[in-house]
Amino acid sequence: RRGTWGFSVEYPFKMRESTTLTCFIGMWGALTVFSMVWGLWTYNTELITDALHTAFHCAALVSCMVAMDLSKRPPSTQFSYGYDRYEVLTGFTNAVFVVFVSLFMFFHAIHHFVTPRHELSAGIVTISAVRILADVLGVLLFYPYAVYGYVKGSRHAPHTSKVWTSHHDNMHAVFLHIICDLLSSAHTIIVSNLFHNRSWSHLDPFISFGLAGLFIYLVTPLCLSTGKILLQTSPSDIRSVIDKCLREATFFEGVLETRHEHFWSVSPGKTVGTLTVRVRNDADEQATVANLFRIFAPHIWQLTVQVEKDPPIEWFLPVPAT
Repeated sequence: RRGTWGFSVEYPFKMRESTTLTCFIGMWGALTVFSMVWGLWTYNTELITDALHTAFHCAALVSCMVAMDLSKRPPSTQFSYGYDRYEVLTGFTNAVFVVFVSLFMFFHAIHHFVTPRHELSAGIVTISAVRILADVLGVLLFYPYAVYGYVKGSRHAPHTSKVWTSHHDNMHAVFLHIICDLLSSAHTIIVSNLFHNRSWSHLDPFISFGLAGLFIYLVTPLCLSTGKILLQTSPSDIRSVIDKCLREATFFEGVLETRHEHFWSVSPGKTVGTLTVRVRNDADEQATVANLFRIFAPHIWQLTVQVEKDPPIEWFLPVPAT
């Protein structure tokens, strides 16, 4: 049963992976509510800020969950390539969110250069310690998505079992949020210990700078990869292969030229293409299309070909006078 926006209310507990993510979101949500209530009860702005920080990560993980479900919808007449881009879009959005978190930490560190941070309360240290335990559990659960990149198999051969997909983009974004929260919690505890030794307290801004740079470094591959897919750029890893196939196509019987070609990735592992082929008037259209599909099939998931025949030469001859 799907809701107003097409999200299946049964999906969170339909598969093992979605169930794991749902339970982890629930655990983070419980920590968020506890931090918020504790902060409001004790008038502790650090706990309230920490609760909002965790709520941000929870919202990101919920968006990943929704994208996982929506991407399972079958292709339709309106979206003939399917809905895999839901997960690509979510991966890109969450990558950009992590970049903004890094920028926030960067400016926060600059502020601490001017105005030193005051000693942290025991409440925020306790919550950070509990969050570290939860995040370590999350790292163990989603460790298969820790490394970003393509595994064994061809990226453009969907029939292979081991290939990077849009789902991996989405789940890698989940892993990045967990890692960022883990390192942020560890930073809080480290800063708390530094304040016990006043001679080391000035290192706080430098640690923040280092974390901000590390977050950007970790998220850059995901941000660039998903951004190129959304911009429909030609995959760089098969560009030379496509050029070779296009040159080979010009040697087919009756083919004059290929033009208006465009190849792009719908999602990781699914490259589609369109091109126009100009052929002679006496050329066999079916044979030309069959040859094109034959040479592009190992590299392209779906190909659309438009054949344009040159008009007969008689059309350009002058009409004899009667």
